Amino acid sequence: MSKILEADWDQQYLLPASIEDWVAEDHPARFVRSFVESCDLKSLDFSMPKESPEGGRPSYSVDLLLRAWLYGYIRKIRSSRGLEIACKEQMGFIWLCGTLKPDHNTLWRFWRANRKAIRNVFLQTLKVANELKMIGFILQAVDGTKIQAVCSSRGAHGKDGLKNCWKKPKPTLKNWKEVLAKTANNLVWMKPYPKNCINRKIYGIESNQR
Repeated sequence: MSKILEADWDQQYLLPASIEDWVAEDHPARFVRSFVESCDLKSLDFSMPKESPEGGRPSYSVDLLLRAWLYGYIRKIRSSRGLEIACKEQMGFIWLCGTLKPDHNTLWRFWRANRKAIRNVFLQTLKVANELKMIGFILQAVDGTKIQAVCSSRGAHGKDGLKNCWKKPKPTLKNWKEVLAKTANNLVWMKPYPKNCINRKIYGIESNQR
């Protein structure tokens, strides 16, 4: 007679569980850990935390926070708040952090202080991949076959076109306001264009230019 499986909330382990056994041997998190261990973080210009003789709250290690960020890029989690939730709920992050749970402020401060060093880490990944024969620097050529892509004739530029793009004056905020106002006035066949929508659009443009 077959049994129906159900969660047993009162089940206890005979022996303590080992964190090392929480992920499989071929789990991507193990590759991230091995890669970070192989990097010399000081030579990559990471700002290393210092132990204070006066005590205080302990700091998270650079290795731990870097592992969380790199695995976040693999899992397409690129925000500090998303990483904070993942470190509490997703097994790969929990294993990489050793059950520690850095908050989003800690993760953000680490990224802000080590942006240049993280770029150096990405360059290091290419070197490691090249040494492991995972990539090849060969010429990739395409014949006359048409390949579907999200690109229009106006958005595609050659070498000369890219040079001309720098010569064209960029639209100023004043021009944007005039264009938006003119567009709103021309919508006579629709309901009156809400003024607050124009203000939100202008606010977005001003924020992007700061």
